[in-house]
Amino acid sequence: METKAKIQSCYFYVEGDTEDNKKICAMCIECRKTKYKDWGWFYDGEGKGYGPFEYRCAKCDKVIYRHPECEE
Repeated sequence: METKAKIQSCYFYVEGDTEDNKKICAMCIECRKTKYKDWGWFYDGEGKGYGPFEYRCAKCDKVIYRHPECEE
């Protein structure tokens, strides 16, 4: 029986100090709530979903969402 992974919401923030090295990173709800309270903007992943990628928290490495094709 195939079980579907729970889709979680997250926060996104920009990391890097110059235009050449800036990137958008994902952060889990727990890290935002406990350590990085003023960072990022909320993304309703539960309601809107995600693209065909794996999303991991850049702070604690927790998987936020893994597209089924990434599991193969």
